[in-house]
Amino acid sequence: MSAEACTNGCERARITGIEGRGAISNLFSHWGDHCKRAAWGAFVALSGAAAAQAAAQPASGEANLKLPDLSQVSFLGVNGHRLLVWGILFCIFGLAFGLTIYSKLKNLPVHSSMREISELIYETCKTYLITQGKFLLLLEALSL
Repeated sequence: MSAEACTNGCERARITGIEGRGAISNLFSHWGDHCKRAAWGAFVALSGAAAAQAAAQPASGEANLKLPDLSQVSFLGVNGHRLLVWGILFCIFGLAFGLTIYSKLKNLPVHSSMREISELIYETCKTYLITQGKFLLLLEALSL
């Protein structure tokens, strides 16, 4: 086994011969140190660039949107505000209709085996949605 000085200027010696596991582990450890230093330098440079870009842009978002006056806009001859109100009324009507049909279906008689299957499907879906919600919250927490 022979040793040479590292070309990157570090104090550790670069191993050029292979005489055992110690030599190989030292070699990989040496390369790992350089990779760690390079990754840390890239992280510092990129975070500095991101901070500079964020400081240069003014704060913007949904809260800062400028909405037009809906009474001045028309769509196929209908006032924008009136069109919006009619749309909300249709949504309320649809909600009332859905709740009425749901209550009528809920009160219908059902076979016991069908009820068991329905409850099993409901519990399975509920468990799946809770699991997915936890996963999404975890991803959101990790992205911050």
